[in-house]
Amino acid sequence: MKSSQSFLKNQVLPALAFFGLTLALTKTELLQYFENKTLDFRTQVRAMLRPTPQPEQLAMIGIDEKSIRSKDERFGRWPWPRAVHGDFLALAGAAEARVVAWDIMFTEPTRDKKEDADFLDGIKTEGGAEVVLGAVGATFEDGGVDPADTAVKAARLEPVENIVGDRTKILSFPGVQVPAGELGKAAHSGFVNASPGPDGFRRQMPLLVRIGDKAYPSISLQSLLQFW
Repeated sequence: MKSSQSFLKNQVLPALAFFGLTLALTKTELLQYFENKTLDFRTQVRAMLRPTPQPEQLAMIGIDEKSIRSKDERFGRWPWPRAVHGDFLALAGAAEARVVAWDIMFTEPTRDKKEDADFLDGIKTEGGAEVVLGAVGATFEDGGVDPADTAVKAARLEPVENIVGDRTKILSFPGVQVPAGELGKAAHSGFVNASPGPDGFRRQMPLLVRIGDKAYPSISLQSLLQFW
């Protein structure tokens, strides 16, 4: 009996106390801040020591400061005319790209309807790439639209049906913003929501976003689904 009590006192209780303290510390902002900074450092070191070969099937096209400051009259000040994106789709089609995805929001129509028309022509090019445009889950106060809205129903929002587990754990929003007008009807939609950490940086992106009782793919997952 004494040996059992001694075991509990000397072994079990300290272990439980240590576990409880560790669990409590993981909930503090200070430890989360430390974890985030070490994660950034570890990621940078891993990239230097074990660089990942760039997949031949993947190309990332960036719009940087140099692009925006270009003196070329077709580019320059942001936002660029949507006809530029249509021209890019024509180039991507010539390169036989299978999927082209934009993590840029096209949720508002342009003043010049021809711009949207030129972009739309690129999306609808026969034999061209599958196009994925960004959608975003949002509250109604932030411009989210009810999923029952006619414009949302007309968009190519394709829910993921085969989900195992508790759907309530998926990042959710009451409303949604989809690509405007015909763009939303012609292109696939993928969600770009990514919650920032306590320091404002986004280090994780969910694969699914729930709107109402339906779950939809992120832009990365939607691109992968269209590639396959």
